[in-house]
Order: sequence, then structure tokens, then C-alpha cells
Amino acid sequence: MVVTPPRPGYVKDIFGNEFPAGRMSTEPTQSRKLLIVIPYYEGDRTDAEELASLMADLERVPSTAADVMLFRRFDAKEFSLDVRAKLETKFGRVLMRTCRQTDGKGYPFGPNSMFYDMVMQFGQLPEWRENYYAFINFEPDAVPSRPGWITEIARAFQRASDEGFACLGYIHNDPVRHLNGMAVYAIDIWRKVPAQRLSGGPPHICYDIYQAENLLPLACTTPLIHFEYKRPTISAEDLFNNPAAIFHGVKDGSARRWVRLRHVSGDGSVLNKTVFTYVDNQDVIGSAENVALSELWRKGWLSRGWNPVVLRPRDAHHSVLKERLPNLQLDTMPLLALHAMGGGLITEVDVMPAQFTPELLDGIEGLSILSTTNTHSMLWADRPALERLLSDWAVAWTNAEKAAKPFAIPFGNPDWRKAFAVQFSQAAIMEHGAGQPRRAVIEKYLRGELGGA
Repeated sequence: MVVTPPRPGYVKDIFGNEFPAGRMSTEPTQSRKLLIVIPYYEGDRTDAEELASLMADLERVPSTAADVMLFRRFDAKEFSLDVRAKLETKFGRVLMRTCRQTDGKGYPFGPNSMFYDMVMQFGQLPEWRENYYAFINFEPDAVPSRPGWITEIARAFQRASDEGFACLGYIHNDPVRHLNGMAVYAIDIWRKVPAQRLSGGPPHICYDIYQAENLLPLACTTPLIHFEYKRPTISAEDLFNNPAAIFHGVKDGSARRWVRLRHVSGDGSVLNKTVFTYVDNQDVIGSAENVALSELWRKGWLSRGWNPVVLRPRDAHHSVLKERLPNLQLDTMPLLALHAMGGGLITEVDVMPAQFTPELLDGIEGLSILSTTNTHSMLWADRPALERLLSDWAVAWTNAEKAAKPFAIPFGNPDWRKAFAVQFSQAAIMEHGAGQPRRAVIEKYLRGELGGA
């Protein structure tokens, strides 16, 4: 393999990403976080709630890089309790704030009032600067297009910040050259613009256009944020062929639906399919490791629209085949437990889905190993196939291996980022994990920090 050296003044991490030599870490800035601000008024509150719910579902494990602030216009209702509860399971803090300006209604007066009030609060009150390095003004007609978007945006902003910029977003020339308001701003952007010019502006001119001359010298454009003004709708092909991690401007909610169908719930025709894993109480890796891996496995499969269930030895004892097998082997226990459940899909606890959604099981019948490895990491079997397999172990398993389908690839192997599922075996982690614990590597994968998730 040819290793390309980094540019002068930069270093590379183990995944080939370049960063300025002054910042060796590839993680979000120090202990401070990115603040995701969702501004809304009563007219787009439903869109804002759908957006927030999607953001929570895209985070396969709780985010350590960002918090969320729900910023409502003075006359808007608060978010529903269920959406707030969902956000709280995926983000460390979910803040609720109300715009202090009570005269801003209509467009653009309302958004103007909210933006100016927001940046003044962040710039004037030290508590914001102590906890956050930047905020993203995430308007309800924008959508994150894939898991891992937070890390992508955070890293891009940090690189821009290292080069002297304080804003990151989409710069365009309609009607004048300006930074679109749905952008990432340094938390103290109010202080960085001279003479407190971000304290207000004319109610009838959009704040991003009026403030163009003040913000453009501090702004860096990025392909990670794309904007199309008042686009009525969008197809899945147009959305996902765009390289942006955030697509802004689609008005009918189709962008949110496509992202949810692709990354959360499959195609919408087959939902809540059950997937099993088996964890032995006496596994040599230890009970603490079992618990941690089981929870990561559950979160990973749940985020792809599955109903994940962890099986234990007690489940295997419920199979009527147990008494018929004179020589029980350890490998048969997961299959006995699966037989007791009536068959289905079972994976090893270190197998995580990438684009493996329930609809991919349509048309699979009988017995099939869904793997390119010989570790039997994924198996689909109905009850009759399990009974044949368990009655003639060697013959049935050999025949099944010949029919293996390429769904799971070990972490670090060629094309693992393109696999439907990835197996994070201890051997693969030791070879490709750069000394990191297995749990840490899996967590990074589920957050989208390794790519391919």
C-alpha cells in the first residue's frame, strides 16, 4: 500500500485525514462543544420537531461533540415532550430558550430578530463561550443528509478556524454575494464583528444579506453545506448525489423523509424486523465487556430500523431440539436459542450494520450465511433449516458456507467501508485499530467518524 505524506505543516491520522500540525487531535475542540441551534416559530414548529427527531435518530450513540438548543420565537409553543425526550437520549444537554425580542413577526422581521438576539446572547454572556466554541444556525428547512454529519462539520469548522475564519457555510451571489444565514459561527461572532454591528439591522432586509460586508471577511465556504433557495421538493437521487452533509432550502419535507428512509428505517415497506445476537454469560471476554458490546450492538441495529434482541443461554434451553442432541457444542447454543425464537437473523455481537436495513432480507429463505468471512458472523435461518443444520452439523454448515452472501466484512479489510455490515473482531481491532479499545473503535464507527456507517 502506498502511503502519501501529509502536506507541509499538516499531520495525518490513522484514517488518512489531514490536520494542522498544531492540532494533533482529530476530536472536536477540547472540552467545549458545538451548539446546534434550531430556531422556529409556530408556523414551522412541526418541521422543526421532525428535524430534531431525525437528528436524534441519526446519532447511533449519544453525541459527545454537540448539544442542542431549541430557540423559539416569543409567540411559539414549546417542543412536544416526546421529541425533547428523544433528544435528551442522544445529546448531553437540550436547552430551551425564547427570543427576548417581542416585536419581530413575519418575514424577514421575525428571523432577523431571532438571529440578532441569539448572537448577542452568545457574545455577551460568558457561560456560552465557556461551554461552546461555535454554534450552527440550523433552520427547519435544512436537513443533515447522513450519520456522522456533526463530526464532519465540527472538523471543517476547526480547520477553517485554524486558518483565521469565524464562519463556515454556503457563500453565493443571489441577490448579492453573502454567506447564507444557515451556517456555523464562532460562539463569539458578535464580538468578532467590529462596533457591535451584529446587534441589529433593518427589519425588512434579511440579516445575512444586510450583514454580508461584515461577515464575508470572516467566512469560509464549504461543500459540506449546500443551499437552494425555496426548492419545492427533492428526489432521493438529487439529495444523495450531492456531497453536502447538510442540504438547505427544500420546503416540502421530502429531504427529511429521504434521509430517514435511507439511514433510519429502510425503505419504509419492512419495518421493525427482529435481529438477534447471542451472548454467553461465561464468555471469556468478561461480563463487563459483554454488557458494553451488547448495548453498542443494540444501538447500532436499532438505528437501522431493526428490533434488536439479545439472546442468552436460558433461551437455548427453551428449544425442543436441545434434548435430541447428544453432543452439545458451544457453537450450537446460539442456533438453539434462535430455533426457540422461530428462526430469523442472528449476528455476532461485534457485527454492526452499515446500510443493512430490513428490506435486504426480502427473498432470503431457508439457510444463508450473510458474510464474506469464515467466522459465521451473520446467519439467516428459518426453523426447518435450523433443524437440518443442528441434526447434521458438519454437512449442513459446509453447504451453507458455499452459499455465503457478501454482507459482512471485517473491519480494516479491503472495501470494509462499502460493506452492508462490518465485524469488529478483536483480531481486526488489534491489526487495524491503532491501539484503541474495541468499544472505542465501534463507538467512533457508529458516530460516523470512521466512514462507511
